[in-house]
Amino acid sequence: MNLLKKIIAVFGGAFSPITNAHLALAEQICNEYQSIEKVLFLPVSDCYHKHGLLPAHHRVAMLKELFKTNSKFQVSEVETASPVLLNTMDSLSIIQSQYPEYTISFIMGSDNLKQIHEWHQARKLIEQFKFMIITRNGDEIESIIEENLILKNYKSSFIKVTETIRNDNSSTIVRTLLEQNKSIRYLVPDEVFYYIKEHNLFKE
Repeated sequence: MNLLKKIIAVFGGAFSPITNAHLALAEQICNEYQSIEKVLFLPVSDCYHKHGLLPAHHRVAMLKELFKTNSKFQVSEVETASPVLLNTMDSLSIIQSQYPEYTISFIMGSDNLKQIHEWHQARKLIEQFKFMIITRNGDEIESIIEENLILKNYKSSFIKVTETIRNDNSSTIVRTLLEQNKSIRYLVPDEVFYYIKEHNLFKE
């Protein structure tokens, strides 16, 4: 990765809701790579089928409220504003057109790295964009790349993130606690905690 050029890191996800672990990971990546000028949080649209997915307007509202005090973190509504489900190639191409002077780097786990060669327009996607890979479940990122011809041919597109933060308080755990009427405070930012409470979200 050309770390001399300014980078926009794209962090995709459901963010239903966003947790402190998401934020800590994004902050750590920014600390590790000084060339990152901003992190765009890219929530999936309502067209994405996922259990416990809050309506997009709530997920976007929580992110916007949260980032009022952090100018480096911003929300991208590329997917939530689209009437159709976008693939990663579509979304990153739109973001690149919005920020033509930046390198666009997509944050993803090694579990997705194993599957990326099957994604829509995979070769073009890997050729045009960069990927920051977070190790999951003890995966050997170098081995995953070396064992796949497409990935091996574009190994310069991938950079292994040195991750020391465990992502234990996932959105799934938070939703489960809410469904059980248990507290999620300190698992999510205060802004998110109070938004969920105010709007009575995740209640049947």
